[in-house]
Amino acid sequence: MHQIDVVGPRYLKGDSTRDYFLVCKDVFDQSIYMELVDSRSMDSVLGFLVHAWQHLGLPEKAQFDNGREFCGFG
Repeated sequence: MHQIDVVGPRYLKGDSTRDYFLVCKDVFDQSIYMELVDSRSMDSVLGFLVHAWQHLGLPEKAQFDNGREFCGFG
């Protein structure tokens, strides 16, 4: 099973740019895939999931945090 979370926004000192960490963790072996993105858009999230699952393999189950990024805005 993979757990997928969004952490952020985070800011660099003196910079107003929002950065978000997208994290995918394999619960079985504790492997982690993480990307830094500047948007929580669905395009960013889907791109991240493709990269994470290419790196970690496809899970039988995925557990997402309750962020709106994973269910769409509105």
